[in-house]
Amino acid sequence: MINNLWGTLILLIGITPFVNNLTYYRTRPEFITNAMAGNLQHVIYIIIVFYCIYIFISSFKTPFLSDAKKLNSLTWGFFLMMMGPFFSQFLGFVPSFNISIYIMLLVFVTTNFLPEIEVISLIKYIKRVLIYLYGYGSLVYLLLAPENAASLEYSYGIIGLDIRLNGLANHSNVLALLMIIYLLLDIFGVRYSERLRVNKFNHLVAVVVIILAQSKTIWIAMLICYLIMFLYAYGKNKNNKYLLISLLFFSLSTLLIALVMLLNKINDFFIEHDIYTLTGRTEIWRNTIEMWKLNPMFGYGQSLWSESMAQTYFPQLMWVPGHAHSQFFQTLGESGIFGVVFLCIYIIIFIISAIKYARSTSGLTIVLVFVLLIRGISDPIFISNIFNASFFVHFCIFSLFILLGKSEKATS
Repeated sequence: MINNLWGTLILLIGITPFVNNLTYYRTRPEFITNAMAGNLQHVIYIIIVFYCIYIFISSFKTPFLSDAKKLNSLTWGFFLMMMGPFFSQFLGFVPSFNISIYIMLLVFVTTNFLPEIEVISLIKYIKRVLIYLYGYGSLVYLLLAPENAASLEYSYGIIGLDIRLNGLANHSNVLALLMIIYLLLDIFGVRYSERLRVNKFNHLVAVVVIILAQSKTIWIAMLICYLIMFLYAYGKNKNNKYLLISLLFFSLSTLLIALVMLLNKINDFFIEHDIYTLTGRTEIWRNTIEMWKLNPMFGYGQSLWSESMAQTYFPQLMWVPGHAHSQFFQTLGESGIFGVVFLCIYIIIFIISAIKYARSTSGLTIVLVFVLLIRGISDPIFISNIFNASFFVHFCIFSLFILLGKSEKATS
């Protein structure tokens, strides 16, 4: 029963990136109308809210104030970070309501009220959603509907592939992020507990999906993480041949990709494909700053880079961004200086938590937070949207920290 509470919540949050793919106007199937997309999102909202309420009711066997004391510094830090988006709804340049803010707060508080389970059980639940839905599911979708599952004429590729897979996620970068989280949980899970096993075929599927997604920042993050893991594993366990060979292979493979970029006249490639502007991100950042200047303290508001605003800028940018493509610029533009201050506080607490639990998890918390923060350079990782895949990843890492904290208290 206890494990089912956790497993169901992870599944509910885990399907939100897939729902986003079904409802986002640029990726949804043709038969899904605006009304259908909106209704589907509302159904997900209702299910998540009622399930969280059910968890609260189930926890009433202990006094509420007693449970409230279990809210650790990470949860309070999250509360502080969400104050930026919350106040920008009312004090931003363009006031607008965002229901995701309240649902995110509800979900993250709910994790504190869930009964304690083994960390390895949490890792198993997360891995199942990642590999079966977004790993295998994306490859099957590619075979059944290649035009919907991928860009088949991708001109920014650097390894000779004209395909860029987005699969069941709404963007290739999203899919790559989900898969590298799976890989990290796979490799580090073995080091955390002998009861966890690496499924070699699942591992290979995740790597193939990452390659087909062609997300450069994820490749870089994967290279660094595998090199770190190789050095750590070599020093700690020279007898684990499979682990060492896997880490070395993927490290060298990613390094080879970097060398291919050099051999293909990297400077000409950068100029031709607009890489020096981070494929157009600098232009988005410039426009985001202009929006921030309209209200420096509380930002533009929750409608920053909404569909209507993005369409306004389409003639200038020649493409339609869904967000500011950077956590810093997203927060600055959306919530102003007020939001950035609280964002920095939460990131500091987040990093401290990762360091705190690094030894007990053999470094898993460090690499998870590292990958998430690296991703935050080019995409918002704490965006106030429950259908953004970063919310699911953030939720998984947050839940891991919550369970580790409870386990630490139980043994102290």
